[in-house]
Amino acid sequence: MLIPATRPLLLALIAAMLAMLATATVVAELHGTVTRVTDGDTVRFAPAGGGSTLSVRLAGIDAPEICQAWGPQAREALQHKTAGRTLRLLVTARDRFGRTIGALHWVHYGLNRRMVAEGHAWSMRRGAYALEQLAAQDSGLGLHTDPLAVQPGEFRRAHGPCRR
Repeated sequence: MLIPATRPLLLALIAAMLAMLATATVVAELHGTVTRVTDGDTVRFAPAGGGSTLSVRLAGIDAPEICQAWGPQAREALQHKTAGRTLRLLVTARDRFGRTIGALHWVHYGLNRRMVAEGHAWSMRRGAYALEQLAAQDSGLGLHTDPLAVQPGEFRRAHGPCRR
């Protein structure tokens, strides 16, 4: 819970960070479908023009691991948002595991943003969706209702990775 007097300062800091992040470079724009949802922040994406499917990590969010509290609900939420839809993928980078990093959109609906706003994921450290996270926390949405839900990095440090 934030001290009311600190909230305006925090919001100003977040707004400044968002302005810096708005300059993230999109290196490619693809249209296609999600063929598999691994968890609340990772999917397999099949480009509409054909070719190999891509392993995509949703940029700016961190959803619970599938074996931790709220993990299955986060995956189900992302499955619901992507099922049967032609999506737009804005690619920004590749991660150390070779996954494509990007943002998924359906029409003008940003799925990365919605996952945080609905309480199915946290905003990453750099705060791309920090305001959405604060609103979800304040409203008690999704994983913010589960006392066992902890950020994935903290979960992995305590328990190791999920077993497949």
